[in-house]
Amino acid sequence: MPDPLTPRIVAPATAPSSRATAKRGARRTFGSPISSGHPTAGYVKAPPAAEPIAQPEPVTPIDATGGLPDRDLQQLTATEPVYPLAALRDRIEGWVEVDFTVTEAGGVREIEVVAAEPRGVFEAAATAAVGQWRFQPRVVNGRPVPQRSSVTLRFNVEG
Repeated sequence: MPDPLTPRIVAPATAPSSRATAKRGARRTFGSPISSGHPTAGYVKAPPAAEPIAQPEPVTPIDATGGLPDRDLQQLTATEPVYPLAALRDRIEGWVEVDFTVTEAGGVREIEVVAAEPRGVFEAAATAAVGQWRFQPRVVNGRPVPQRSSVTLRFNVEG
């Protein structure tokens, strides 16, 4: 692609001449631009882009016993949180971010509220709902292990 700041002459033979040059009978010529050693905008060309090196796809280890990959969790049951009646009546919306641990049996424990907006409105409903969730546990070397995870629950008034 040509540099957009470089002047272009479309057809020099058909370019109209001005009266001043016609009277003098000579064409005006210009020398090269004076360079102060500083780069001039538009005249520095980027080096050609190198071809990207293809990276191999990361291999996700899967346990031979049919368990889940090391970092994935599959949710088996999910209980929806109950919208607090006062918040529903006042049409308050918000969200709660919750951290929790999935146990070796697939249950949820150690539920912690990380952040909430607005504070003090939806935290109890969120922790009660997440506490009833069930997951297929993470399996490493043929044994189920606990795994820490997080989720953000959004509370929106519909209608």
